[in-house]
Amino acid sequence: MTQYRVTNLSDKTPKMEQDKLRTELKAMKGVDKVEIFPVKSEISISFKDKTPEKSVLAAAVTKAGFSLGAAV
Repeated sequence: MTQYRVTNLSDKTPKMEQDKLRTELKAMKGVDKVEIFPVKSEISISFKDKTPEKSVLAAAVTKAGFSLGAAV
């Protein structure tokens, strides 16, 4: 699993918005598992085959209304 910082994700982020982020990430091709850690402002994501380009992942995160940061 790869972990990334999500700059505007926190423990104050409503569950509905976290669910939207989870849905967008799971909709990506090849996603195996998604975990969201709002207290640490991080997501953890694993892929079945290969990890896509960071720009593809960033687009999904942005579509959900968040900003993808650096890998942890």
